[in-house]
Amino acid sequence: MCQVIVVKSVKIMQFLKRTAASAVTLQGMLVIAVAIAICIGFKITWILAAIVTIFECSIISAKYRLVFEDMEKGKKV
Repeated sequence: MCQVIVVKSVKIMQFLKRTAASAVTLQGMLVIAVAIAICIGFKITWILAAIVTIFECSIISAKYRLVFEDMEKGKKV
């Protein structure tokens, strides 16, 4: 479901096209860390951290899929 949201969202795809793969990965890790801190800080269930992790992994995988498609076409990455 998260992968469908990422692929269909115009804003997320525009963000992925203009941002470097390392920046997307770093931002994903930071968002996951913030979600974990919120879960610990407010003593809420772990489900928030799990959902954020799955969504961020979908965003990161979409970025790397775009990079690999460019590599297959022979473009400089």
